[in-house]
Amino acid sequence: MRCVAFQQLPTTNGKIPYINQVSAVADGIIASTSSNNVFLLDNSNLAIKAEIGHHQKQITNTETKKNNFVATSSLDGAVRVWDLRMSTRTPAQELMAPLPLLSFDISCDGNFVIAGSEQAQNFSKKKYMFCNKVLDSEANTAIFFWDVRKPDFELTSFVESHSNDITQIKCHPTNPKQFLSASTDGLACLYNFEKTLEENDAMVSSCNVNISIQQAGYFGPDSNYLFCLSDMNTLSLWYEDSTQISNFDSIINSEQEISSQKSIDYVVSCSFDSNSNNLYLHSGNYDGDVHLSLLYPDRISDETTLSAGHSDIVRSVYWDYVNYKAVTGGEDGRICFWSV
Repeated sequence: MRCVAFQQLPTTNGKIPYINQVSAVADGIIASTSSNNVFLLDNSNLAIKAEIGHHQKQITNTETKKNNFVATSSLDGAVRVWDLRMSTRTPAQELMAPLPLLSFDISCDGNFVIAGSEQAQNFSKKKYMFCNKVLDSEANTAIFFWDVRKPDFELTSFVESHSNDITQIKCHPTNPKQFLSASTDGLACLYNFEKTLEENDAMVSSCNVNISIQQAGYFGPDSNYLFCLSDMNTLSLWYEDSTQISNFDSIINSEQEISSQKSIDYVVSCSFDSNSNNLYLHSGNYDGDVHLSLLYPDRISDETTLSAGHSDIVRSVYWDYVNYKAVTGGEDGRICFWSV
């Protein structure tokens, strides 16, 4: 694959904005930046079509579950939904949490929004309210639920599952009342709130990775397996019942587990291709190369490398496995479109 188009975002106050996340909708490419802006770009030449939204603080996640809508979370405590058909930068919907948000996702039916918080400071000295209740948490962190069909949206909160920053929320691809959370406390927890909103009863299993988790998600033909990527560039695969399938101690150092001799300095993310039922690993090096590797239970096999597009760390990769195209965004302020 080669870089067939790129967009260099303009500097903000003399600084090049990082591209934190890229994703796709029917009308183009969505990119969120370190300047707390969200852009819509043309999906063929990456020309900027519009700046669709903004947050007061760092944007922590972007979700594009419906083609005309983009949702974002931020350390300002807001989940905002942006309608791409609107010409203004006013959010179509805003959900507010009392704590800074690090992660969120939207259920597959679009009815529920679930978000994970950053660990709050001086939690016990303040009365944080949600769903007309004072949050009672010794861990200073919480998972917040909204039901967008309710007049006031707020549904409940979980305050006991994690003891540190909640870095990942992922809703199940087919069951609207199942989701997972992951944290820097090293735990990945699975929940089902179909019958109850009591936290202890809704949690069905917990995987102890024993290291700070950066990302986690579902994979497999029935979304019945989990992957966990750590801050230390390790990777582990799990069954839903918290039985570990495999563990790769260091993606960047383990030559026995990676058949490629390409330079790998960091891990970007994982993605699952439902057409081939393959789980892929995205990694990179400090020169701006991005590697796509196929994950097996016992090894990691190199597939392809995207080169000559970026000059710095790549923060986000979006793969279109059907059409064999990709979009990447990096710390060089550049968004690249890749094709055969």
